[in-house]
Amino acid sequence: MEPMTRKQRIERYKDLLCLALAQIQAIDIYDQAKLNRIVEQKWAIIRSLSGTSDLIKDEPGLAETIKKIQEADRIAEQKLTARMGRIRTRLCQMNKQHAAKQAYGQASRKRHPIMGLAIDDNTPRFFDIQS
Repeated sequence: MEPMTRKQRIERYKDLLCLALAQIQAIDIYDQAKLNRIVEQKWAIIRSLSGTSDLIKDEPGLAETIKKIQEADRIAEQKLTARMGRIRTRLCQMNKQHAAKQAYGQASRKRHPIMGLAIDDNTPRFFDIQS
Protein backbone atom coordinates (compact mmCIF):
# COMPACT_ATOMS: atom_id res chain seq x y z
CA MET A 1 0.00 0.00 0.00
CA GLU A 2 1.39 3.38 -1.03
CA PRO A 3 1.81 6.10 1.60
CA MET A 4 -0.71 8.93 1.50
CA THR A 5 0.22 12.13 -0.24
CA ARG A 6 0.13 15.37 1.72
CA LYS A 7 -3.11 16.34 -0.01
CA GLN A 8 -4.69 13.00 0.94
CA ARG A 9 -3.57 13.44 4.55
CA ILE A 10 -5.14 16.90 4.70
CA GLU A 11 -8.35 15.48 3.23
CA ARG A 12 -8.41 12.93 6.07
CA TYR A 13 -8.54 15.79 8.57
CA LYS A 14 -11.40 17.39 6.64
CA ASP A 15 -13.20 14.03 6.65
CA LEU A 16 -12.60 13.84 10.39
CA LEU A 17 -14.13 17.29 10.86
CA CYS A 18 -17.24 16.27 8.90
CA LEU A 19 -17.58 13.17 11.07
CA ALA A 20 -17.07 15.18 14.27
CA LEU A 21 -19.92 17.49 13.25
CA ALA A 22 -22.08 14.53 12.22
CA GLN A 23 -21.58 12.93 15.62
CA ILE A 24 -23.10 16.00 17.29
CA GLN A 25 -26.15 15.66 15.05
CA ALA A 26 -26.43 11.94 15.85
CA ILE A 27 -26.30 12.71 19.57
CA ASP A 28 -28.94 15.44 19.18
CA ILE A 29 -31.38 13.10 17.43
CA TYR A 30 -30.62 10.18 19.79
CA ASP A 31 -29.44 7.96 16.91
CA GLN A 32 -27.09 5.60 18.74
CA ALA A 33 -26.56 3.33 15.71
CA LYS A 34 -25.46 6.29 13.59
CA LEU A 35 -23.25 7.57 16.40
CA ASN A 36 -21.59 4.15 16.67
CA ARG A 37 -20.87 4.10 12.92
CA ILE A 38 -19.47 7.64 13.04
CA VAL A 39 -17.25 6.83 16.01
CA GLU A 40 -15.87 3.76 14.23
CA GLN A 41 -15.18 5.79 11.09
CA LYS A 42 -13.48 8.51 13.14
CA TRP A 43 -11.42 5.96 15.00
CA ALA A 44 -10.27 4.37 11.71
CA ILE A 45 -9.15 7.77 10.43
CA ILE A 46 -7.43 8.69 13.69
CA ARG A 47 -5.49 5.41 13.67
CA SER A 48 -4.34 6.12 10.11
CA LEU A 49 -3.00 9.59 10.91
CA SER A 50 0.60 10.33 11.77
CA GLY A 51 2.97 13.25 11.52
CA THR A 52 0.38 15.85 12.44
CA SER A 53 2.86 18.32 13.91
CA ASP A 54 5.03 18.20 10.78
CA LEU A 55 2.00 18.64 8.55
CA ILE A 56 0.83 21.65 10.59
CA LYS A 57 4.18 23.34 9.94
CA ASP A 58 3.68 22.94 6.20
CA GLU A 59 -0.07 23.64 6.16
CA PRO A 60 -1.01 26.43 8.60
CA GLY A 61 -4.73 26.06 7.82
CA LEU A 62 -4.66 22.54 9.23
CA ALA A 63 -4.30 23.89 12.77
CA GLU A 64 -7.66 25.64 12.41
CA THR A 65 -9.27 22.44 11.12
CA ILE A 66 -7.89 20.54 14.11
CA LYS A 67 -9.25 23.20 16.49
CA LYS A 68 -12.69 22.80 14.90
CA ILE A 69 -12.47 19.02 15.31
CA GLN A 70 -11.52 19.42 18.96
CA GLU A 71 -14.35 21.89 19.56
CA ALA A 72 -16.88 19.55 17.93
CA ASP A 73 -15.59 16.70 20.07
CA ARG A 74 -15.81 18.85 23.20
CA ILE A 75 -19.43 19.67 22.39
CA ALA A 76 -20.19 15.99 21.74
CA GLU A 77 -18.54 15.06 25.04
CA GLN A 78 -20.65 17.62 26.90
CA LYS A 79 -23.83 16.37 25.27
CA LEU A 80 -23.00 12.75 26.09
CA THR A 81 -22.15 13.65 29.68
CA ALA A 82 -25.44 15.53 30.04
CA ARG A 83 -27.31 12.55 28.62
CA MET A 84 -25.59 10.21 31.08
CA GLY A 85 -26.63 12.52 33.90
CA ARG A 86 -30.25 12.54 32.72
CA ILE A 87 -30.27 8.74 32.46
CA ARG A 88 -28.80 8.40 35.93
CA THR A 89 -31.35 10.84 37.35
CA ARG A 90 -34.18 8.95 35.66
CA LEU A 91 -32.94 5.64 37.05
CA CYS A 92 -32.85 7.17 40.51
CA GLN A 93 -36.39 8.51 40.08
CA MET A 94 -37.52 5.00 39.20
CA ASN A 95 -35.99 3.75 42.46
CA LYS A 96 -33.18 2.07 40.57
CA GLN A 97 -30.42 3.79 42.52
CA HIS A 98 -28.40 0.57 42.74
CA ALA A 99 -28.45 0.12 38.95
CA ALA A 100 -27.50 3.76 38.43
CA LYS A 101 -24.70 3.58 40.97
CA GLN A 102 -23.39 0.35 39.49
CA ALA A 103 -23.49 1.57 35.88
CA TYR A 104 -21.94 4.96 36.50
CA GLY A 105 -19.69 4.02 39.40
CA GLN A 106 -17.71 1.67 37.18
CA ALA A 107 -17.15 4.39 34.59
CA SER A 108 -15.25 6.56 37.05
CA ARG A 109 -12.75 3.93 38.22
CA LYS A 110 -10.22 4.47 35.45
CA ARG A 111 -10.51 7.98 34.14
CA HIS A 112 -9.57 8.99 30.62
CA PRO A 113 -7.72 12.35 30.62
CA ILE A 114 -10.05 13.81 27.99
CA MET A 115 -13.42 12.19 28.59
CA GLY A 116 -13.17 11.25 32.25
CA LEU A 117 -14.62 7.82 31.50
CA ALA A 118 -13.35 4.27 31.58
CA ILE A 119 -12.00 3.19 28.22
CA ASP A 120 -13.33 0.01 26.66
CA ASP A 121 -14.58 -1.09 23.23
CA ASN A 122 -17.86 0.79 23.74
CA THR A 123 -16.34 4.11 24.72
CA PRO A 124 -16.67 6.92 22.16
CA ARG A 125 -13.26 8.02 20.98
CA PHE A 126 -12.52 11.68 20.47
CA PHE A 127 -9.74 13.25 18.45
CA ASP A 128 -7.11 15.28 20.18
CA ILE A 129 -3.78 16.68 19.05
CA GLN A 130 -1.85 14.00 20.97
CA SER A 131 -3.57 11.12 19.10
